[in-house]
Parts: sequence; C-alpha cells; structure tokens
Amino acid sequence: MSGPRDTIRKSMQRFKDRMFIIAVNSALYECADAVRAEAFQSISRGSASGKGHKPSPAGEPPNRDTGHLQANLETSQPKPMTARVTSKAEYAAALEFGTSN
Repeated sequence: MSGPRDTIRKSMQRFKDRMFIIAVNSALYECADAVRAEAFQSISRGSASGKGHKPSPAGEPPNRDTGHLQANLETSQPKPMTARVTSKAEYAAALEFGTSN
C-alpha cells in the first residue's frame, strides 16, 4: 500500500527527472550554439568579398563572399535531447557535402 511518503517520493523523483532533462537540453543547446559560433568564425577567416573573392579549396570552410551563409546559420532544438546547427542558405548543403562538380 502506498502512503503519503511514497506519493511525495515519486513526485520528487519526477521533478528531478524533469530537471535533469531540462539541464541536458540546455547543455546540448549551448554546445550546438558553440558549433554555430565556430562555423561563423571559420567562414569569416576566409573573408574576401567582391572582386577579390576566391572559392575555398575542397575540405576547407567556405570563404565569405556575401555573408548570406553566415546570416542564415541557426541553432535549434527540434525535439528533446536533440540540437541542430543549420543554415537556411539554399547552397549550404552543397558547400557542406559537396557536389559532383
């Protein structure tokens, strides 16, 4: 038979479990945002806009030209225990994964 102590103990455990998930989600988001910040910085290091712009070599971070790729970098948490860094730039996937060219 469960009494008031068991009810309180179970309630406290559920609270601890929720707090743990909140803490893990927060840490995941912070780590993903650090990846986003590093991607932003690595693109800036190859900055050469306009006439002097040169594409980056294969395997290297893209060189900045217009800033569109950087402006569209974002961190999100689409579901619990998951964090993503993406860019809404239409050519981001081609830069990340390459093309047949």
